[in-house]
Amino acid sequence: MNKLINIIPIALLAASCTHLSDVQHMPSEPFAQNRESSEANEKVEYFFDEFMSLLDKHDEQESGVTMSDLEADLASLCNKYNQYEVNPLDRAYFWDDDKYTPMQFAARQGNLRMVQLLCSETYREKVTRSAKTETQELNALHLAAAGGYVQLVRYLIEEQGFNVDAQDGEGASALYYATYGKYINVVHYLVGEAGANVHILDKNGLSVLHIAAHVQSRYLTNLFLDKMDADFVAKKDRKGKKAVDYAKTPEVQRAFECRRIVQNGVTDGNNMKRTHSLIVSQDQESVKRQAYMKL
Repeated sequence: MNKLINIIPIALLAASCTHLSDVQHMPSEPFAQNRESSEANEKVEYFFDEFMSLLDKHDEQESGVTMSDLEADLASLCNKYNQYEVNPLDRAYFWDDDKYTPMQFAARQGNLRMVQLLCSETYREKVTRSAKTETQELNALHLAAAGGYVQLVRYLIEEQGFNVDAQDGEGASALYYATYGKYINVVHYLVGEAGANVHILDKNGLSVLHIAAHVQSRYLTNLFLDKMDADFVAKKDRKGKKAVDYAKTPEVQRAFECRRIVQNGVTDGNNMKRTHSLIVSQDQESVKRQAYMKL
């Protein structure tokens, strides 16, 4: 647990400032209020450090972790910061080149119990569940998929109503993140049960087939090839590359070649032998794919 997901930032944080002329004539009382508010905000920033420590303490892979213990610790932590009259659960905190709400960070860490607690009746009104991170525009579902947390992904979609095809700031869906991480169980859930759209293109013209080929996953390449027609398979990204152009290993190249021969038809003995050889070489992958679909 607590594995860190390397997600490249897609935008810089926007900075803003107030012009001196906007504040120089303000009376002293509002200045005092602003100073108090600023001090409160600074103190609330420490909440996130304690929240991260709480996640470490209640690592779901550790034995003896109970939901009641987590509830008690979170309630105690929130009560500690209530004096500042600021809701610490609905704020975004800077961490690792982006800003995360506690809900988003818990999803990034794959802590299902914490996410469930934050979505419970006790905290529901205090948490913006569908918010996105500030710079990369990732919601909790994107973060859960990027970490390969299939139970959390299932919970967010089936019990919290997250849109399976919601896209981030670059147009990537949860399926993109699961594919990039080669999390086969998450991909199978998203496609096979949640009905994720495999025909989405991001802002760079990339499909999940491009991603599967790029990460050299023969298994996922075959899975997506089975669900796409020839025209979509041949789509080029903004660099002018087809998905097959990203295939570098013989196994992934063979997947595209097998698809091409089968689509074009087998017309002679040589092609018949080549097709048979290609299909036999992928029999093991087909068996695996069918097994995963039954999970």
